[in-house]
Amino acid sequence: MKGDFTRMTFDPLRHFSRVLMQQGRVQLDADFNEQAAILLHYMRTLATDLIGPYGGPLGGAMGFRLAEAGSGRFEIGPGRYYVDGILCENDGEDTQSYIKLPETDGTYFAYLDVWERHLTHVQDERIREVALGGPDTCTRAKVVWQVRLEDIGELDSDAEFDCEEAIEDLRRRERPDRRPHMLARVSDEGQGKDVCSVPPDSRYRGKENQLYRIEVHRGGPAWDGTTDKDGTPLGNLDEAATFKWSRDNGSVVFPIVRQQGNVVFLESFGRDQRTSVRVGDWVEIMDDDLELGGALGILAQVDAVDTVEMSVTLRSPAGGPLNWPEYDEESENHPLLRRWDHRKVEGLAMDGGAILVEDGWIEIEDGVEVRFDAGSYPFRTGDCWLVPARVATGDIEWPEDEDGSPMARPPQGVEHHYAPLGVIQKGDLHTDCRCGFRPSCQPLAQGKKPLPTDEIVLEKKKLKEAKPADQPQ
Repeated sequence: MKGDFTRMTFDPLRHFSRVLMQQGRVQLDADFNEQAAILLHYMRTLATDLIGPYGGPLGGAMGFRLAEAGSGRFEIGPGRYYVDGILCENDGEDTQSYIKLPETDGTYFAYLDVWERHLTHVQDERIREVALGGPDTCTRAKVVWQVRLEDIGELDSDAEFDCEEAIEDLRRRERPDRRPHMLARVSDEGQGKDVCSVPPDSRYRGKENQLYRIEVHRGGPAWDGTTDKDGTPLGNLDEAATFKWSRDNGSVVFPIVRQQGNVVFLESFGRDQRTSVRVGDWVEIMDDDLELGGALGILAQVDAVDTVEMSVTLRSPAGGPLNWPEYDEESENHPLLRRWDHRKVEGLAMDGGAILVEDGWIEIEDGVEVRFDAGSYPFRTGDCWLVPARVATGDIEWPEDEDGSPMARPPQGVEHHYAPLGVIQKGDLHTDCRCGFRPSCQPLAQGKKPLPTDEIVLEKKKLKEAKPADQPQ
């Protein structure tokens, strides 16, 4: 999540049960965020253990029922459903209300795609307290769901479709067990044997504490390193993965008021010079539609800044024409300009405004270096790693092995969760793949089958009415 955090400390492998505040101590955002993460991890794990990977309460409370509504549309019913312990609610407010089938009369697998989205006051103005005169405070995380369709080809009308196997195939494709890793370190080049003589490039040299965010921009395999005689990148350039980085966890953003071609008019230029935008900065245009659709943001470089008109002029990475988006004051998909801190460095290969993922150590800044360990697994857009850098220690916080060498870590980032909903064949619901559970069950007596709460009430009423009047109730 791209927030102005000190660091993200929650790790389920440490098995902490709670965070305890002490009197007279400095209070940090990381402690409060870890407490919330611990509780959320417990609740979702408990829900998964009780419900399973997906399910909804039996009766009218179970949501996401697909109902044919004519003209190739299927309505998505209101209610609740759980996916990997995550509560999904369809209450008709600001949610997807229907899906529309493609023009082709085929067979489609409908499934639920669930993830958590980070929201600031840019996306939801109600988060900010206007009485403070402008500054924002906390941010929010929101569960987002979308019903998606996958063409599964021909299906025998009498055949039973294996919803569970279909969703497992989807999970394996979208969430593989093996993913590219990354290592981080502080450069030790030039360090001699004399421990009293520490060269300036042997430790973190930044003047401020930072939370570096290394994020994959374009997914794909690592670049093979092929260049022409002038050093221009070639080889698998068109499909190679690229990344961008920020020293503030990607939290420096500027709400867009309107955009005309390559000129963007902003709501503000940030709190101060450090959080502002300068000529030469790489920025990314993003809005709700792009983010929810999993599309790449538009990377561009700042060509000019006009503090009077509150505008910046952008140029495309290749210097050629670009299909710029159009926004105005009436835009409702919350466009913003996000600043990244990578710049052109001698010997560093770039493509499309981002840095090519290649083998070997890549210097970020102030001695901080990263190295990608891809193997044969492709990078995914949005995969990221957080690297806290601290002035007090002159080092970064990164796990090391017994020999003091940096360890490879899997990426963080948005995790998608999936659940099957149904199979649509020739415009009709062929199979309802939803699963139900009984949230309020208890046995009436030994040997009797557990019943839902409403049936328990009826059963007890029948037993009471059947007893003779002289027997105790």
